[in-house]
Amino acid sequence: MIKKISHIINFNQFLVLLPFIIIYAGTVFQTTFKEITSVSKVLAFAYMLVYIFYTRKVNTNLFLSTLIFLPLLIYGILNSWTLKAGLSDGLRYLFPITVLFYSYSIKEHFGLLLKFIIFFVVLNFLIQILNYFNWARGIEQWFYYRTENGYAYYNETAGIIRATGTVVFFGFLGFLNMVAFFIINTFYHGRFKKVFLGITLFMLLASVSFKAFGAFLIVLLLYNYKRIYKLVLFFVLLLIGIYLTFPEKINEFVESLLLRISLYITEGNSARSESYRVMFGKEISIFRSGC
Repeated sequence: MIKKISHIINFNQFLVLLPFIIIYAGTVFQTTFKEITSVSKVLAFAYMLVYIFYTRKVNTNLFLSTLIFLPLLIYGILNSWTLKAGLSDGLRYLFPITVLFYSYSIKEHFGLLLKFIIFFVVLNFLIQILNYFNWARGIEQWFYYRTENGYAYYNETAGIIRATGTVVFFGFLGFLNMVAFFIINTFYHGRFKKVFLGITLFMLLASVSFKAFGAFLIVLLLYNYKRIYKLVLFFVLLLIGIYLTFPEKINEFVESLLLRISLYITEGNSARSESYRVMFGKEISIFRSGC
């Protein structure tokens, strides 16, 4: 009887983690089997919807907020350049909302999710160390991108490969480690907490994701505004130490950062900066720009 109960609990835990595992698997294979990435998102989306309807655990405020948001989303879909593009982006915007509903429906399993997050952080850290080792040896790795003529390449900044772990894309890895840092810092009270926090911070910096790091600093200041002077001092000392150790790399990194600021914000000579202007409604209606 005890063994049966144990198997049921393990299977239930697997069902709770299943959509995250599906999405994770899809990101891992996005350079080797591109079709899997899109299919995995659709499967995870459908699974979460079924789970939400089955458990019928819904947060009232989230439900009401979604009802207010849906007419705007539907308007954006119908007012898009093509209906196909509108539906594609509409589903993409619904995905994080569905994740919120799903997260509420499994809130009693938060301890399990916390363990999964720590497992994800440690696994990707170990894989990234291996990635650095193979990159330094000049070995072509499984997550490298390929052009139509077969040329393999990877993302780098200041001559250093950007950390991707197992998820292939550095921006995704940086964002996940940013979220993991605050979750572990707030809710984890076990052994090796500082080690796990150090790993998440290292992976965030190693991903060289400027957006993720910028968001990290903002949230960090909001949570620790009473100790802001300590944080400023810590980052200043950290940057000085890194600069004294790798002065040439830091200079290249700063040049890359200034170039991105110029392309995306000050001068705006890029498609992304154009999308930012559209998003803030300077040239086109925000409803049309959504799709």
